Amino acid sequence: MPNHIHVELMGTGIIPALPVAVVILAAGRSSRMGKGENHKLLATFDGVPLVRKSVLNVLSCQCSRVYVVTGHRHDEVLKAICDLPVEVVRNEDYASGMAASLRVGVARAQKDRPDGIMIALADMPAITDLHLNLLIDAFRKNGGSHVVRAVANGCRISFRISRVTLARAF
Repeated sequence: MPNHIHVELMGTGIIPALPVAVVILAAGRSSRMGKGENHKLLATFDGVPLVRKSVLNVLSCQCSRVYVVTGHRHDEVLKAICDLPVEVVRNEDYASGMAASLRVGVARAQKDRPDGIMIALADMPAITDLHLNLLIDAFRKNGGSHVVRAVANGCRISFRISRVTLARAF
């Protein structure tokens, strides 16, 4: 896949279609679900596990590649998405918190040198490809030079980091 493809977007002229990878965080313990066998990412909605629904939404957007970071109950989460065109990255240190999953996922995505990396949470199935594409379009219109955060009702939904920012942070 070429690193920079030129496309016309909403009549604004030619802009680079910068490759944006998505790292989906799916490693958590679902501790707020209580103790026992319950795991929110494996709960089904309309017969589809939550993690699968979220991954399918991301696969429908204009991203270049998708990585899913797993950890807690890895085998069961993997089974729910094993037939999808994603790369699964296992976080053995998932119990230490989300930062460990971010490090593992971003480090893996960086190896493919995308111009941007968007972080998505596997427990947010209402975030659709339309939402994700709006963020990707904003990133591309800014030439990939900004960290872009999406906020809804005061809560961060996902964010994208440019290659320049990554080089400074890691």
